[in-house]
Order: sequence, then structure tokens, then C-alpha cells
Amino acid sequence: MSGHSKWHNIKRRKETTDAKKGAAFTKFSAEIASAARAAGADPASNATLRDVVDRARKAGFPQANIDRLLGKQSAVSTQAVTYEGFGPTGTGLIIVARTDNPNRTVATLRTTLKNHGGSLGAPHSVMWKFTFDSATGQYHAKYPQTVGDSAASALGELLAELAATPDVERIFTETVQ
Repeated sequence: MSGHSKWHNIKRRKETTDAKKGAAFTKFSAEIASAARAAGADPASNATLRDVVDRARKAGFPQANIDRLLGKQSAVSTQAVTYEGFGPTGTGLIIVARTDNPNRTVATLRTTLKNHGGSLGAPHSVMWKFTFDSATGQYHAKYPQTVGDSAASALGELLAELAATPDVERIFTETVQ
């Protein structure tokens, strides 16, 4: 009766549960790091981080791993960077991000823009189309543009994917919203 040993059955069950647990732990690690990077590594003052940590603890994520991740994020120095790009129809975009690794961030943004028919621009290729309001910290289009329905939906998909990128803080477009 080959293949019917008790250990073999236990091993297969353990492999599947370990794979599921590993995927969940990887997801929680990324969420904890992203939340800590966005608003600080203190769960008492960061509601998003507190929520992610609570969900991770309920799923059995070890407290030692949480502490290690938060320690890494508090020790990492981040910098604010501004990228300029073009959307699917040549619409100007200003992307403000906070990152610990600008090379990773620019590669992620370049890929996302390329996948949606856009491109990353050179410095000051789009900035001239905007004015910066220092009181609010926002960029406003000097010459707002309207776009068609298909272009608006393509731009909406791009903006949604850019907003989901962990390092991106704000996105400004020259289109009329």
C-alpha cells in the first residue's frame, strides 16, 4: 500500500497549510511596512497600522515579526520625491511619493505608466503646466483640459493603480475632474 502512510498524509496537509500561512504572512508583512512607512511606526498614533496589526495577530502572525518590521520601518529614513509623467492621452501627471528607495519607486512608476499607455517624463517636462500652492501643498493645473469618456476611463484606471502603489502619496493631473 504505497503512498498510504500516516506521515505522508500529514506531510501533504502540512505543506498546504504552510503555503497558505506563508502567503498570508507575506501579505501582512507588506501591509505593516506600508502602513508604518505612510504614517509612522507607532500603532497608538497610526490607525491604519493598528488595524493591520490587529488583523495580523488574529491570523497568528508572531508578535516578534511585527516588532521586527516596525523596528525596521522606524530606522529607515525616507525622502520625498516628485515624479513627472504623461498619462494615456498625453495628460500631464505629477506624482508625489515618499520612499526609502527611489530606484525601486521610479521603476514601479515607470512600469505602471507604461502598462497603461503613459510614460515617465524628464524633469520639468510637466511641471510648467502646474502652479504650486504652498499654503495647501498642492499643484494646480494652469491650463485644465477635458478628456473624452474612453480617455477618462483609461486615466481613471491608471490613477487607481498609481494610488495603490505603497510609496505614492498624491497624484495631480491637468484634467478637469
